[in-house]
Amino acid sequence: PDYSQHLKKDALRGARIGVLRQVFANATLSQYPDYIISEFNRTIEQTFKRLGAIIIDPADLATADEIATNVNELI
Repeated sequence: PDYSQHLKKDALRGARIGVLRQVFANATLSQYPDYIISEFNRTIEQTFKRLGAIIIDPADLATADEIATNVNELI
C-alpha cells in the first residue's frame, strides 16, 4: 500500500529528538564505519533540523552503554 498519502508535511516540527552519541556515534562501541557516522550526523543536520525538529545533542543516558552492550534479548 502507498503510505505516503498519510505523511504529514510538518510532523517533525517541534518534535524533540535525542541523539545518543555515546552509543550510536561512538565508532568503538557501535562498530559503525566512519562513513555511517558521517551520514548519521548529516541526516541530523540536513534532514531533521530542516524539518523543524528540536535536536537534543547529546542526549546521553546513564544506562545507554549498558543497554547497547547487554546481550539479554528481553531488555
